[in-house]
Amino acid sequence: MDKKDIRRANMQILQQALMDLGQATKPQLAEASGFSVVTVNALLKELVEAGVAETVEAAVPGEAGGRPAQKFAYCRNRKLVLLLYMFEERGRNKLVLAVENLLGEIIWQKDVFPVEITEAVLLAELQEASKEFPEVCQILLGMPGVEVAGKMLVIDYPELRDLTLTFDLSKKLGLPVHFCNDINAAVSGYGRSCPNADEETIVGLYWPHGYPPGAGILLGGRLYTGRDGIAGEVGCRFSSGESYQEGDFSRMAATEIIRLVRYWNPHRLAIYREGLTEGELAGILTECQQELPRELLPQVELSVSFSQDYVAGLQQVGRELICAEGGC
Repeated sequence: MDKKDIRRANMQILQQALMDLGQATKPQLAEASGFSVVTVNALLKELVEAGVAETVEAAVPGEAGGRPAQKFAYCRNRKLVLLLYMFEERGRNKLVLAVENLLGEIIWQKDVFPVEITEAVLLAELQEASKEFPEVCQILLGMPGVEVAGKMLVIDYPELRDLTLTFDLSKKLGLPVHFCNDINAAVSGYGRSCPNADEETIVGLYWPHGYPPGAGILLGGRLYTGRDGIAGEVGCRFSSGESYQEGDFSRMAATEIIRLVRYWNPHRLAIYREGLTEGELAGILTECQQELPRELLPQVELSVSFSQDYVAGLQQVGRELICAEGGC
């Protein structure tokens, strides 16, 4: 490792210390990083010049009652990612726009209940938000569907089917636009709360009212999407002429759980279904045991926090996008 590599590594250590502390004086940063104050002073100068850190007013008294010690803060809002995601809420399509900073904090949010989901609707909302926050450098879309070779091959919203959505929006907005499947994001967020996720197979099953189900798969802590990204799309309709009819939900859910257990043999299964009760879930699992021994059933959890897990997963992906371009 040459001097440049060492300096770069030291810079990362000091930057992480500043991120962890939020605001700090040079002596505080020296203690947190293990560097001398002289080293901290030199590295801080570069961080400030690069726009990564900034000086802030301080009320920390200096030694012997002198003037307050200078404090520094991490510029958490210098680069932002704009999230746009959708899910079902009380039988309606809910569209949420949120702005996330470099620390993964949501600094702005807007909820919309559009009559229909079209590219024009998405574009208008994204244009308005990106105009209000010019620091936005990445856009992430969270939707129930799959993008294959740049085309929305599977999507719950007919007006978006077969569109090159991310390409078209990116061209019109002048910003990189990325896509993330909703249940994939949710199971990623759920996995973060599982202590043994790195050693387990975890499946999330999302079944919104009026739409076919979708599943997300974590293998040893890593999201598995398959060759084209359709792994887990258990209920997708590849033909636009196919319509979804929801019959006996208990029987349909039991069938799907049995299939997921046979294919993936998971340790955990999180089920997302608005309004589903623990009693109804118990009945579904009883039906499963008509075809599967009870010992083969995973730990099944009725998760009522789809939006929470969904957003947590999207925030993780969003921050990774910023860091990938050297933003962190």
